[in-house]
Amino acid sequence: MKRQFFFIIWVLVGMMVFGVADSSAQKKKKMMKELHVTALQDLKWEQAKDAPPGFMTATVWGNPEKGAYGGYVKFPAGLKFPLHYHTNDSKDIVISGMITVVGEDGKKFEFGAGAFAEVPEGWRHTTEVGPEGATVFEWSTKKSGMKMVEEKPMEK
Repeated sequence: MKRQFFFIIWVLVGMMVFGVADSSAQKKKKMMKELHVTALQDLKWEQAKDAPPGFMTATVWGNPEKGAYGGYVKFPAGLKFPLHYHTNDSKDIVISGMITVVGEDGKKFEFGAGAFAEVPEGWRHTTEVGPEGATVFEWSTKKSGMKMVEEKPMEK
């Protein structure tokens, strides 16, 4: 009888432990975020504000006008930005095309598909887009911004 009693107690304890563990696993599963995928063909491209025709953006997450964001930027072929700087640090990966950046000190950088660049806030430079245009994925922890050092129009 004692043996049967202890057996029943062990079974009940086991059921409680496994029941709680299972319940805990189910709660964790419900709390997990789901995978979010945005395919290139599903992007919603928009003409960038105050930018030359063909300078397009497609935000994937966040809001570049308010704070942290990530998204694609499409530069038209041959676009030239005069000396300027960005009001935020940004990280960029070139998806396609070629971009040439020249720092105020004359140091030249060329970025092709697959290149990663960290552009520091306030770094003064010019930018020239190659003859096939370029697409870049850009992200930042602050809102997007660019200021011209000289008020020259962008060339195409």
